Amino acid sequence: WTSFTVCGKLRRLVKVKKVGHAGTLDPMATGLLIVCVGKATKLVDRYQGMIKGYSGVFRLGEATSTWDADSPVIQREPWEHIKDEDIRKAAASFRGEIWQVPPMFSAIKVRVFHFS
Repeated sequence: WTSFTVCGKLRRLVKVKKVGHAGTLDPMATGLLIVCVGKATKLVDRYQGMIKGYSGVFRLGEATSTWDADSPVIQREPWEHIKDEDIRKAAASFRGEIWQVPPMFSAIKVRVFHFS
């Protein structure tokens, strides 16, 4: 289910017009989808601003056109020369506060313009 689908099902289930979520579900993700109902939808921004943690598994030497494991591998490179210390250094760059660059197929909306 997408986040939108969850909100729609909940809207019908609890018979409330205002239902909102505090983050989009990635099809491959597991975890928590925070949903606010009724007057609580005003709290969505508060939840979205909370600190988040991520964990995952990665495969070295593979690339896909969508930057995720949902698509076929389009490129393979040798990885056997990579040492544990190289991985530790690369992982350190993902700790702390960072600016994430979302993949081109992300659900994020930035500067959306509507023309009539």
